[in-house]
This record gives sequence, structure tokens and C-alpha cells, in this order.
Amino acid sequence: MGESQKRSEGSRADNGSPKRRRHLDKTIYGLGIFLIVGLGIGLYCWNLMINMPGDNYGGRILPLTTSLQHREPNVKKHVTTLATDIGERNLAKYPQLIQAGQYIESEFKKYGYTPKRQTYKVGDKEVFNIEVEVLGTGKADEIIIIGAHYDTAEGTPGANDNGTGIALLLSLSEIFHSKFPKKTLRFVAFTNEEPPYFQDPQSMGSY
Repeated sequence: MGESQKRSEGSRADNGSPKRRRHLDKTIYGLGIFLIVGLGIGLYCWNLMINMPGDNYGGRILPLTTSLQHREPNVKKHVTTLATDIGERNLAKYPQLIQAGQYIESEFKKYGYTPKRQTYKVGDKEVFNIEVEVLGTGKADEIIIIGAHYDTAEGTPGANDNGTGIALLLSLSEIFHSKFPKKTLRFVAFTNEEPPYFQDPQSMGSY
């Protein structure tokens, strides 16, 4: 048997050795565990982002009442102002973020509120939540918070996320300004909901 043939057969024997197979099995096992853990973390984070407390409404969607139909143009105006006139609004587009907050404040004032800012800093930039309140007549210390965020993900105009939410927030605040609920209603427009600030206790407005 030639020397080169012996080396070739020896190499094949090494490749199929129990030691090498055990090493390969460990590598595959470790990779599998890594993928399973990564998938689990990803699913957990996804559920954390989209899961809402309570039960979703599963009934029939009712037609708009006459009163709500009259509010439709105003709702469209809010979404158009935020998504088209102002557009992307976040710390990367800081002037637009401030402009959006000022627009929300001006709308609250139109409805008879005196909006309050919850101001804090992210880096060297000052950002703020905006809140107004309808004091409860019977259980004022029990507070229902109605909130929406006015910042957008980078590169998006934020019509659906979350211009529509702000439009609804403003409309509800207008409706309830002249009502006398038993519990206190607090309407809050939050800033910095979108990544990279999501779930950051120092940066996320609603944290």
C-alpha cells in the first residue's frame, strides 16, 4: 500500500472517529439551543409590543351616529396635519416632533383645556408628554388614562402609527370636556414610543 493511500485512509478514519462525531453533535446541539432561545426571545418581545390588556371587542361594528359623523372632518384634519403637513416626527426630526406637540396643545386649548407638559430630556434634547384632565364628580381619585403617542418610527409619516390614535384622543377629549364623568379622565399624548426608545424607562414617554 502506498504512503499517500495510507494517509488518505487515515484521514477518513479521523473524520469518522467517535471524538469528532461527539464534537459535531455538540456543535449542532448548541446551535439548536441558540436558535430556540433566540426564537423564544423574539416571540416574547413581539408579544410585549403588541399585546394589550383586557379583552378585544368582538361584537358588531356599529354605524357612526349623527354626532360622530359631524366629527369626521375634524378627525381627518388631525391625521392630515400630523402625517402630511408635519410628517415624520421623532428625535431625528426634532423640529417636527416639537411642532406636533404644539399642534396637540393648540387643539386641547380649543376645546377649553389648559394642557400640562411633562418635560424631560433625552440626550441634549427636551421632549414632553401633554396631558389634560376632566375631574371626576364622584370618584375623582379613580383615574382612567386615555393615551396615544405622537412620535413616529423613522422614515414614516405616522398616519396609522399613531396619527389616528392622536386624532381619536383629541376627539374624545372634545366630547368629554362638557361631560361630568364619575371617574377622572386623563387624556395624555405621549412622546418617544417608537424604537429605539420603546421600553426604555429613561426615554419612553409613557413608561
